[in-house]
Amino acid sequence: MDMKRTKKSALKLRRKKSKTDPTPSGGNTPRTRTAIAKEAVAKAAREALEAVAKASAAAEAVAAAEREVLDVAPIEVEHAPPSTTAATRRNLYWIYKL
Repeated sequence: MDMKRTKKSALKLRRKKSKTDPTPSGGNTPRTRTAIAKEAVAKAAREALEAVAKASAAAEAVAAAEREVLDVAPIEVEHAPPSTTAATRRNLYWIYKL
């Protein structure tokens, strides 16, 4: 507290005034810190959404490329008929097992 005496009056107690404004642009007050934090959160959320959009677009492009590559007609192979049937093999198994 600064005590200042005037010529005609008694001693008055006053708050000491600062010489310069410590926050000329409103810098470090709770309200400005909150506003800056909200802006940072909004910016981070916007960037995250953009990153997700880019990732999904890239995944879609990869899926389209895979579909393009895999759109080849399957090769048809004809198998020869078996020389013995399943019943014949079963009977031969029991014969040779004994």
